[in-house]
Amino acid sequence: MKSTPCQKAFNNGQAWRRTQRKTHSMQFSRYKIVETGERWSDYPTELRNIGLCASGDTSACSALRHCGQEDKSTWVKHLPESMLEDFSRNCVEVLYALHGDGVTQPTDNALHPMAALQQAKERRDAKTRAENKELQKQQRDEQQLKDLDECVGFSSDKILARYYDTARKTIWTWSADQDNPFPKSHKIGNNTTRWSNNEIKQIGCSL
Repeated sequence: MKSTPCQKAFNNGQAWRRTQRKTHSMQFSRYKIVETGERWSDYPTELRNIGLCASGDTSACSALRHCGQEDKSTWVKHLPESMLEDFSRNCVEVLYALHGDGVTQPTDNALHPMAALQQAKERRDAKTRAENKELQKQQRDEQQLKDLDECVGFSSDKILARYYDTARKTIWTWSADQDNPFPKSHKIGNNTTRWSNNEIKQIGCSL
Protein backbone atom coordinates (compact mmCIF):
# COMPACT_ATOMS: atom_id res chain seq x y z
CA MET A 1 0.00 0.00 0.00
CA LYS A 2 1.33 3.42 -1.00
CA SER A 3 2.13 5.71 1.92
CA THR A 4 0.13 8.91 2.25
CA PRO A 5 1.86 12.26 2.90
CA CYS A 6 0.65 12.09 6.50
CA GLN A 7 2.00 8.57 6.97
CA LYS A 8 5.34 9.66 5.53
CA ALA A 9 5.41 12.64 7.86
CA PHE A 10 4.71 10.42 10.87
CA ASN A 11 7.45 8.00 9.77
CA ASN A 12 9.91 10.87 9.29
CA GLY A 13 9.33 12.10 12.84
CA GLN A 14 9.69 8.56 14.17
CA ALA A 15 12.95 7.95 12.25
CA TRP A 16 14.43 11.28 13.37
CA ARG A 17 13.78 10.63 17.05
CA ARG A 18 15.02 7.03 16.91
CA THR A 19 18.23 8.10 15.18
CA GLN A 20 18.80 10.80 17.80
CA ARG A 21 18.05 8.34 20.60
CA LYS A 22 21.04 6.19 19.60
CA THR A 23 23.47 8.93 20.66
CA HIS A 24 21.35 11.19 22.89
CA SER A 25 18.88 9.09 24.84
CA MET A 26 16.45 11.25 26.82
CA GLN A 27 16.32 10.95 30.63
CA PHE A 28 12.85 12.51 30.86
CA SER A 29 10.34 13.72 28.29
CA ARG A 30 7.26 15.33 29.82
CA TYR A 31 8.53 18.77 28.82
CA LYS A 32 8.53 17.74 25.14
CA ILE A 33 4.92 16.65 25.29
CA VAL A 34 3.95 19.85 27.15
CA GLU A 35 5.81 22.01 24.60
CA THR A 36 3.98 20.26 21.76
CA GLY A 37 0.61 20.81 23.44
CA GLU A 38 1.37 24.49 24.04
CA ARG A 39 2.47 24.94 20.43
CA TRP A 40 -0.67 23.25 19.11
CA SER A 41 -2.91 25.30 21.39
CA ASP A 42 -2.00 28.31 19.23
CA TYR A 43 -3.19 26.68 16.02
CA PRO A 44 -6.97 27.35 16.30
CA THR A 45 -6.28 31.06 16.80
CA GLU A 46 -3.71 30.99 13.99
CA LEU A 47 -6.18 29.39 11.59
CA ARG A 48 -8.86 31.92 12.53
CA ASN A 49 -6.45 34.81 11.97
CA ILE A 50 -5.41 33.35 8.62
CA GLY A 51 -9.03 33.32 7.53
CA LEU A 52 -9.55 36.92 8.70
CA CYS A 53 -6.27 37.98 7.11
CA ALA A 54 -7.35 36.48 3.80
CA SER A 55 -10.52 38.58 4.09
CA GLY A 56 -8.49 41.78 4.44
CA ASP A 57 -8.29 42.16 8.23
CA THR A 58 -4.86 43.76 8.67
CA SER A 59 -4.87 43.33 12.45
CA ALA A 60 -5.34 39.58 11.96
CA CYS A 61 -2.44 39.56 9.49
CA SER A 62 -0.24 41.24 12.08
CA ALA A 63 -1.27 38.69 14.70
CA LEU A 64 0.02 35.69 12.72
CA ARG A 65 2.62 33.80 14.77
CA HIS A 66 3.46 30.61 12.86
CA CYS A 67 3.47 31.91 9.32
CA GLY A 68 3.60 35.14 7.34
CA GLN A 69 1.05 36.73 5.04
CA GLU A 70 2.91 35.43 1.98
CA ASP A 71 3.16 31.78 3.04
CA LYS A 72 -0.05 31.35 5.05
CA SER A 73 -1.68 29.16 2.40
CA THR A 74 1.41 26.91 2.27
CA TRP A 75 1.43 26.64 6.06
CA VAL A 76 -2.24 25.61 6.14
CA LYS A 77 -1.73 23.12 3.30
CA HIS A 78 1.09 21.32 5.10
CA LEU A 79 -0.29 21.66 8.64
CA PRO A 80 -1.59 18.05 8.88
CA GLU A 81 1.79 16.56 7.89
CA SER A 82 3.60 19.02 10.14
CA MET A 83 1.47 18.10 13.13
CA LEU A 84 1.84 14.37 12.54
CA GLU A 85 5.63 14.62 12.27
CA ASP A 86 5.66 16.76 15.41
CA PHE A 87 3.37 14.29 17.19
CA SER A 88 5.51 11.32 16.23
CA ARG A 89 8.84 12.98 17.06
CA ASN A 90 7.91 14.82 20.24
CA CYS A 91 5.11 12.73 21.74
CA VAL A 92 4.94 9.10 20.64
CA GLU A 93 8.69 8.50 20.40
CA VAL A 94 9.55 10.16 23.72
CA LEU A 95 7.12 8.21 25.88
CA TYR A 96 9.91 5.76 26.74
CA ALA A 97 11.55 8.48 28.86
CA LEU A 98 8.48 9.35 30.96
CA HIS A 99 9.87 7.21 33.77
CA GLY A 100 12.32 10.08 34.37
CA ASP A 101 9.31 12.28 35.15
CA GLY A 102 8.01 9.79 37.71
CA VAL A 103 5.66 7.83 35.45
CA THR A 104 5.80 4.17 36.45
CA GLN A 105 6.69 1.57 33.84
CA PRO A 106 3.23 -0.11 33.74
CA THR A 107 1.60 3.28 33.13
CA ASP A 108 4.21 4.14 30.51
CA ASN A 109 3.53 0.91 28.65
CA ALA A 110 -0.21 1.45 28.94
CA LEU A 111 0.22 4.86 27.31
CA HIS A 112 2.33 3.36 24.55
CA PRO A 113 1.64 -0.38 24.08
CA MET A 114 4.54 -0.70 21.64
CA ALA A 115 7.03 0.83 24.08
CA ALA A 116 7.62 -2.38 26.01
CA LEU A 117 8.08 -4.36 22.78
CA GLN A 118 10.46 -1.74 21.42
CA GLN A 119 12.49 -1.69 24.62
CA ALA A 120 12.65 -5.49 24.66
CA LYS A 121 13.83 -5.50 21.05
CA GLU A 122 16.52 -2.93 21.83
CA ARG A 123 17.72 -5.06 24.76
CA ARG A 124 17.84 -8.14 22.51
CA ASP A 125 19.70 -6.21 19.83
CA ALA A 126 22.22 -4.91 22.38
CA LYS A 127 22.74 -8.44 23.71
CA THR A 128 23.21 -9.78 20.18
CA ARG A 129 25.76 -7.06 19.39
CA ALA A 130 27.67 -7.86 22.58
CA GLU A 131 27.61 -11.59 21.82
CA ASN A 132 28.77 -11.01 18.24
CA LYS A 133 31.58 -8.77 19.47
CA GLU A 134 32.72 -11.43 21.94
CA LEU A 135 32.51 -14.12 19.23
CA GLN A 136 34.60 -12.02 16.86
CA LYS A 137 37.17 -11.49 19.63
CA GLN A 138 37.36 -15.23 20.27
CA GLN A 139 37.79 -15.89 16.56
CA ARG A 140 40.61 -13.34 16.37
CA ASP A 141 42.33 -14.91 19.37
CA GLU A 142 42.00 -18.38 17.85
CA GLN A 143 43.45 -17.16 14.56
CA GLN A 144 46.35 -15.48 16.37
CA LEU A 145 47.09 -18.71 18.25
CA LYS A 146 46.99 -20.58 14.96
CA ASP A 147 49.43 -18.06 13.47
CA LEU A 148 51.67 -18.63 16.46
CA ASP A 149 51.55 -22.40 15.97
CA GLU A 150 52.42 -21.91 12.31
CA CYS A 151 55.00 -19.24 13.21
CA VAL A 152 53.45 -16.64 10.92
CA GLY A 153 53.39 -12.91 11.67
CA PHE A 154 53.58 -11.39 15.14
CA SER A 155 52.01 -12.02 18.54
CA SER A 156 51.13 -9.76 21.45
CA ASP A 157 52.09 -10.41 25.07
CA LYS A 158 48.48 -11.38 25.70
CA ILE A 159 48.53 -14.10 23.03
CA LEU A 160 51.94 -15.37 24.15
CA ALA A 161 50.80 -15.49 27.77
CA ARG A 162 47.77 -17.50 26.75
CA TYR A 163 49.91 -19.79 24.58
CA TYR A 164 52.41 -20.48 27.37
CA ASP A 165 49.72 -20.47 30.08
CA THR A 166 51.44 -17.76 32.06
CA ALA A 167 51.05 -14.09 32.94
CA ARG A 168 51.69 -11.25 30.50
CA LYS A 169 54.25 -9.86 32.93
CA THR A 170 56.18 -13.14 32.66
CA ILE A 171 56.48 -12.71 28.88
CA TRP A 172 58.14 -9.33 29.43
CA THR A 173 60.41 -10.80 32.10
CA TRP A 174 61.53 -13.60 29.77
CA SER A 175 62.12 -11.14 26.96
CA ALA A 176 64.20 -8.80 29.14
CA ASP A 177 66.34 -11.60 30.61
CA GLN A 178 69.68 -11.66 28.76
CA ASP A 179 70.23 -15.29 29.74
CA ASN A 180 66.83 -16.40 28.48
CA PRO A 181 66.64 -17.49 24.81
CA PHE A 182 63.17 -16.02 24.57
CA PRO A 183 63.13 -13.47 21.67
CA LYS A 184 63.21 -9.74 22.21
CA SER A 185 60.14 -7.67 21.41
CA HIS A 186 59.78 -5.47 18.33
CA LYS A 187 58.19 -2.01 18.28
CA ILE A 188 56.04 -2.07 15.14
CA GLY A 189 54.14 1.15 15.82
CA ASN A 190 54.04 4.20 18.06
CA ASN A 191 52.16 2.29 20.74
CA THR A 192 52.44 -1.28 19.51
CA THR A 193 54.97 -3.92 20.59
CA ARG A 194 54.92 -7.48 19.27
CA TRP A 195 57.05 -10.63 19.15
CA SER A 196 58.00 -12.32 15.90
CA ASN A 197 56.40 -15.74 15.60
CA ASN A 198 59.26 -16.76 13.32
CA GLU A 199 61.74 -15.98 16.10
CA ILE A 200 59.58 -17.95 18.51
CA LYS A 201 59.90 -20.82 16.03
CA GLN A 202 63.67 -20.62 16.21
CA ILE A 203 63.54 -21.61 19.88
CA GLY A 204 61.10 -24.40 19.07
CA CYS A 205 57.98 -22.40 19.98
CA SER A 206 58.50 -23.60 23.56
CA LEU A 207 60.70 -23.02 26.58
